[in-house]
Amino acid sequence: MAVSGMKKTVLTYGVFGLLMALQIGIFYSLGSKLDPAVLLSVLAFDAVVLLIFIRIDFVGAIGFIAALLPFSKAVGDFELGFITLNPYVLGILFLAVLASRRIIFSFFSGRSSRADKLLVAVALTYLFSTMFSTDILGSGYLAFHALFIPILSYFAFQHLINKEEDWRKVTSILLTGIAVFGLFTISKFLVSETRVTVLGIPWIGAATLLIIPLVSIVALGKWKQWFWLGILVVAICAFIATFSRMYMLMLLGAPFIYGIIRKGHAHKLIALFFIGSLLLTIVLASMPAGLEPDNYSRDDEYGIERVTNIDAWKWALSGRAYSYQEGLSNFLDKPLFGSGLYKGEGMITRHNFNVEWLEYSGLLGYFLYTGFFYTYFKRASAFAKADKYVAANLTIILMVMGNSATNGFMHGMMPLVTMLLLGLTAARIRILWVQSIQIGQRRANA
Repeated sequence: MAVSGMKKTVLTYGVFGLLMALQIGIFYSLGSKLDPAVLLSVLAFDAVVLLIFIRIDFVGAIGFIAALLPFSKAVGDFELGFITLNPYVLGILFLAVLASRRIIFSFFSGRSSRADKLLVAVALTYLFSTMFSTDILGSGYLAFHALFIPILSYFAFQHLINKEEDWRKVTSILLTGIAVFGLFTISKFLVSETRVTVLGIPWIGAATLLIIPLVSIVALGKWKQWFWLGILVVAICAFIATFSRMYMLMLLGAPFIYGIIRKGHAHKLIALFFIGSLLLTIVLASMPAGLEPDNYSRDDEYGIERVTNIDAWKWALSGRAYSYQEGLSNFLDKPLFGSGLYKGEGMITRHNFNVEWLEYSGLLGYFLYTGFFYTYFKRASAFAKADKYVAANLTIILMVMGNSATNGFMHGMMPLVTMLLLGLTAARIRILWVQSIQIGQRRANA
């Protein structure tokens, strides 16, 4: 008897997941002794196995590649020039190749959305600024991971998922993969009793991933089923272990955000957010010294004190405010096109998407990026009013952007998660639009 739908997916990619779990165990035991040539051979082997499984269950493969995101650094990164290869990156590159004909056709046939065109313009703007960067290789590395792969994932997921059942299948696999990652997070916290890097993912990246099941399962009412309730409990426990202050605040506001989006006002909400966050950024940049705490030890930064101690909040804000000040000063030096992506000495991020977009790509890139989000949300608003899935995803995206107002966007999990969700939501919007046309045609023929 043939194995059906989801059971086939679980069986097929469960085997692949066990294979990767074995690899992770071996790699972590070897540590620095691992030969890069061996790692490249393992990645090539994984790619061949994945190709075989894709022939067996293509939609399951899309979901599995999405679910690889939390584990993208667990198997190990392989540096090739200015790019880093890992299972998730290889999977996105493969899906982009498969979707390339549909993507190109959508642009030449006029079927691409205005948001799609703006996102391509964003990519071209950063490509232009990268070419004139003083450190082309460094800028190319950042552009590859903060723009190229996220944007490819947006278009690939948007164009490869065309049916309601396929969309639900992919998102279910993604949520399950994040739950497995959550178990690793909990176990790591129980050992260290502090927030830690989990499978190569920093705590803020872990929190970015974990809010996906947190919001989705509650908003969609899936928690009424035992399986999804279990995933929700894991996500909650793992999320708490990250001690992510901004996400905790955003989570408190999530019901209000979701409610506004369900009323069809998503585009108005994100417009107000962009304006408000920019004004707040300017205010903070003008008063960094006034935010400095009287007495604070950074030793408290990795436990519950970072949430409960007001000096911990002031310490974080003051450090960010100085960084905002420097970034805005660099923007004023090159206001039109910006300085291009770069990583300064001792700097990981500007901790603010407004500062990053202005400094890296100038006014042109800033208006293109914010314009992309506003245009996307405007188109999605009507669908969010009628569909809980769209509303839940827009809520999560706004939460990520809210976090990015104090933690930055052009690094880590933030652009990867955001573009993945935007792509999945765009696919769902197209599915809903096709369904509405079919319903209209049936009514006309009745």
